[in-house]
Amino acid sequence: MAQGAGFFQCPQCRGAVAFGAASCPRCGYRPQAATPSRQEGRRLGFMPRWRKATWAVAIWTVLMVLWIASASAYNANDVCSTATYNSACQAGATVGKGIAVTLIFLIWFIGFVVFSLIWLMSRPQRRLCPVCGEQVKKGLRACQKCGYNFAFAAAGAPPTTPVA
Repeated sequence: MAQGAGFFQCPQCRGAVAFGAASCPRCGYRPQAATPSRQEGRRLGFMPRWRKATWAVAIWTVLMVLWIASASAYNANDVCSTATYNSACQAGATVGKGIAVTLIFLIWFIGFVVFSLIWLMSRPQRRLCPVCGEQVKKGLRACQKCGYNFAFAAAGAPPTTPVA
């Protein structure tokens, strides 16, 4: 078995296959970046594949934008039309609307900072193997399924031809 620099182990026949090879020279196995079933499970139509924390930040921001928009669209004429001091009522309503929008913005900013910190601290601890598509724990130098050597690929050395 000539597994090592520039080679990975074929999952079917256990032979040595070069990293850039289209197929295994012994059995004809074709390595793929990811199997079609895995790719289908990653996307649901138009929905991007984001982490849960990314979705939380995005939903929080959309909710706060809607809340700020509804607070700033408040019309003081509905309340102040029957008031004795109409101009004072409208001035008070305008100031109140400004304070409300400012407080909502501060609530949004604090929530955004908290969600962003959670997002930063919950980064995925895995990466995809470019040969078999398996999730590999960060820190490991080789894929346990197919033997792909991440350290060798990071060095940028070109793959060599497999040894028969």
